[in-house]
Amino acid sequence: LIRDDAYILELMLLTLFMLAAVAALYALRIRHKLKKHKRLPAYPGAAVMSAGYAAEIISVLTMLGSYVAYSAYGGGIPFAAGAAVGVIQLACMAVCAVSAVTAVVTLFSEKEKARPYIYIISAVLNAVTISAMLYYEMYVFWGC
Repeated sequence: LIRDDAYILELMLLTLFMLAAVAALYALRIRHKLKKHKRLPAYPGAAVMSAGYAAEIISVLTMLGSYVAYSAYGGGIPFAAGAAVGVIQLACMAVCAVSAVTAVVTLFSEKEKARPYIYIISAVLNAVTISAMLYYEMYVFWGC
């Protein structure tokens, strides 16, 4: 019998990770539709936060792909595939970190006070994504 005291917390983090990717997908879709109809308001940090949303989606897709490869190879993946997944996750983590910092800095600056929820949501989604990447992927990449 395997006992894991943090199993519920791990499932909650995985669920939040997947929901963050879905929210990021919808945020990008809404942004695209508004831009298409020329109704997208300009706000500081929008491009960086959009890059963070894209990195969240890429991170989830990479994680799901690594699990598919893991089960296809019978419980392990080749070193090159593991290294590629780790590098992709590091790049996504860096983009998410920059996006989160940009959202927090812009939130506390005097530039934008009309829509603070945009920056709060972006910072929270990026924080969830970074913590899930660290927990689920990076410990394998660093060999812990």
